[in-house]
Amino acid sequence: MLKVLAIALLSANLSVSAAENSKSLQGSALLKFSIFKITIYKIDYHIYSKEEDAQKEALILTYQTDVAKSYSLKGWQAGIAPNISSPKKFKKQLDWINNNTPDFKENDVFKIEKINNKVVSFYKNNKLLAKKEDAKLAKIVFSPWLGEKPIDDEIKQNLLAKKTKD
Repeated sequence: MLKVLAIALLSANLSVSAAENSKSLQGSALLKFSIFKITIYKIDYHIYSKEEDAQKEALILTYQTDVAKSYSLKGWQAGIAPNISSPKKFKKQLDWINNNTPDFKENDVFKIEKINNKVVSFYKNNKLLAKKEDAKLAKIVFSPWLGEKPIDDEIKQNLLAKKTKD
């Protein structure tokens, strides 16, 4: 339960561009917390049409409640840790995530974007927060939701299902 709360406090954003006109929604899910089923955010998984040999995909989280950065960082930790063999091997990547994860307010949109499995960008409300070329970072950044050991198997299934779940 604590693991789900921590992940619930992770981030996401929507950036509007010409490239996004060719995106394809793969699936959606709601991350809920507690016995009261409080919705933390809606998450969408998009794969963009391949353009100029670039494979672009994004997770877009739309926050339904305020989430402090400290809770998001706990979420990243709880979501990534089960998917990596040694945190020490990913220290630089984890530091980058920690340094570039903001606070979120209700209705904020946080987009985590990967290009060619080596460039990662974070956007908040259409504003680029950070961008880094790092294949190891790209390998782990979606792992809380789409990794071998996701925070919730049903969320992973819904994101990959090419359907929307409310």
